[in-house]
Amino acid sequence: TGDGAPDADGDAGVSARVRCIVDWYGPSDIEAMNYYPSIFDHAGPDSSEGLLIGGKNVLENREEAWKTSPMYWLERDRETPPVLIMHGTKDRYVPYNQSCRLFETLRGMGKEAEFIRLEEADHGVGGFQCDEALDLVEEFLKKHLRTAAE
Repeated sequence: TGDGAPDADGDAGVSARVRCIVDWYGPSDIEAMNYYPSIFDHAGPDSSEGLLIGGKNVLENREEAWKTSPMYWLERDRETPPVLIMHGTKDRYVPYNQSCRLFETLRGMGKEAEFIRLEEADHGVGGFQCDEALDLVEEFLKKHLRTAAE
């Protein structure tokens, strides 16, 4: 949301501006999570996703669920920081498709986004902690934090 809501009351006067985003296997559309392979129920009122919307069934409360999505907050004409998305193709917790959906939405709106697919990687393992992946993150951060500081 940039410098707009939702900020905490105690943070008045502190900028919430984000210069770049590194997204490692994050959920992007909780309503769609239950439709892809996972070891969890993502729709029930006691699921993490259900609890996020107040202990409700996600599929019965789609509008509330949609408002938790970063894609809900995107607007074609609103400045969006560059995004680096990394997700393993064998993630058993957050379906790989979540990152595909976010990337396609970002690119469809003309936003700057990179997507790195980690073949056979699970949720945070199988490629995330290797030098190559960490170097890519470091390069991305240096590029965008340096650019923003200039």
